[in-house]
Amino acid sequence: IRRQRQMCIRDSSYTTTKPIKMLKIEIIRKIKYHVRTHLGKRLWHLFVDCKFHLRNWHYLKKLRWKPARQNKRLYFVIDNRLKHPGLADRFKAIIGCYYLAKINDLDFKIIYKTPFKLEDYLSPNKVDWLAGFADLDYSIMDTRFLNYSDWHGLPSLKKEKQYHCYNYIGNDILLQIPNSKVMWSNLFHELFQPTKILSDAISNTGLKLKSYIAVHLRFVNALDNFESGHFNGLNEEHAIDLIERCKKAIEQIYIKYGKDTDVICFSDSKRFLDSIKESPIKILDSTSIGHICFNNDENHILKSFLDFYLISRSIKVFRIFAPEMYVNTCYSLYAGIMGECEVEDLWV
Repeated sequence: IRRQRQMCIRDSSYTTTKPIKMLKIEIIRKIKYHVRTHLGKRLWHLFVDCKFHLRNWHYLKKLRWKPARQNKRLYFVIDNRLKHPGLADRFKAIIGCYYLAKINDLDFKIIYKTPFKLEDYLSPNKVDWLAGFADLDYSIMDTRFLNYSDWHGLPSLKKEKQYHCYNYIGNDILLQIPNSKVMWSNLFHELFQPTKILSDAISNTGLKLKSYIAVHLRFVNALDNFESGHFNGLNEEHAIDLIERCKKAIEQIYIKYGKDTDVICFSDSKRFLDSIKESPIKILDSTSIGHICFNNDENHILKSFLDFYLISRSIKVFRIFAPEMYVNTCYSLYAGIMGECEVEDLWV
């Protein structure tokens, strides 16, 4: 920080306040990142539980001494004042909460209006889950907060109460039950079906159901500046080496499957997709690649839903991993689970 401050003072083109502030924020993010990745599992769970309970204090001032208008309901709420994970982690929490609502005989509702409306891309299928913030009650007698995580087991909820899930972590609570993958897929399709805008985007690709192999690679910041908060950037030499190793893995997939079917590559790295343009591997339009936590325009959001659905419609999903890449991704895994596809992991 001291060196950066001196550089800012010497360079008249800099204003001193903004770069120093940004640098401090970046240092804090790095500290949080290393704490998160190096804490023991139990300490991490304790930290998350404490954070969730502190967040709930924000809503205590809304509580009133009056009964709720609607009990026997569980609301999953996306609140723009809280930080939320990626699309697959949100789906895992939504499906987990829906499962809890079902086994506890509660109605299930979703309030997802920010930074985009979920109903613009997915519409209710067998369950009317649409709700708004005005539907929420904050009753001292009847309202309860549900903090969603997988390390507390399957909670038993009271049927006469109204539950709000603001706080969640991107884990799958259904893994604690038999046949969890089939159950997850069934619950997803009970809740959701594509809207016209998403259906049209799927049709416009020309990809027929179960007619191709999907390959997914999640680089995060290894090759591009994709997502804030991850520190796995590579120098040019190591970046080129990683690209070549991944290309060889895809070539082997093509040798095995490419004679009979198309092989489609999905990735969060435009650089990598550009590197295979001249190969027989097919790619989709990569101009709108972006993480929904940081890119909120309609094209980026539609692209996230589109890729998820296209991966789910494949014959088989290959996930390619390397030590330099983001190995905890579940985006293509849960797309495969949703579409009941075989998923295979390859390490390079």
